[in-house]
Amino acid sequence: MKKTRRKPAKDELRADYDFSKAVRGKYAGRMRRTTTLVVLEPDVAAVFDTSESVNSALRALVAASGGPVGGVVEEEAVAVSRDGGCC
Repeated sequence: MKKTRRKPAKDELRADYDFSKAVRGKYAGRMRRTTTLVVLEPDVAAVFDTSESVNSALRALVAASGGPVGGVVEEEAVAVSRDGGCC
């Protein structure tokens, strides 16, 4: 199979940017431990403008169902994320 050559990327950065001391993925581990990603279906996402409105609606639903609201739910969500349960 013949390999195709890629065109060289354009250098679009300014000359005054200095990445010589940059560390790749410096904050990736922290983000992975503290972030839970939930993907909404388009029809549900159309109803909410911000993440705060989604969180508010979910907290109201949890409270109405008699479940715990606050840190316990948040800690469980992060634990699921660390175990690779979602994304």
